[in-house]
Amino acid sequence: MWDLWRIAQATRSRPSDIVGIAESWAAYQFDNAVVSLGIIIENALQEQKNVGTKDKPVYENKYTITQLLDEDFRIGSEYTNWVDADIDNDPQLRSIEEGLFYEMVD
Repeated sequence: MWDLWRIAQATRSRPSDIVGIAESWAAYQFDNAVVSLGIIIENALQEQKNVGTKDKPVYENKYTITQLLDEDFRIGSEYTNWVDADIDNDPQLRSIEEGLFYEMVD
């Protein structure tokens, strides 16, 4: 599906047109799935983490394309154990928790 996203972007085509889905609702659903996956992967590829110190930050990519395309890889899997997570002292975890809370409330 990643390859289909890249081809659709390069050719400015709908993924459903590339694979030949004629029925409009099915085409919409297929396009939505491909676009969602493509955006998630592109955004994850832009994420960086500080591997340096506070005084001398050094940033590197958080994920590789190999990780992101591995069928067993889950973005954010390092935060699956909320019991052990130090949410109060980790701003990234705090924002994730708040985002999840607001999604549940809306």
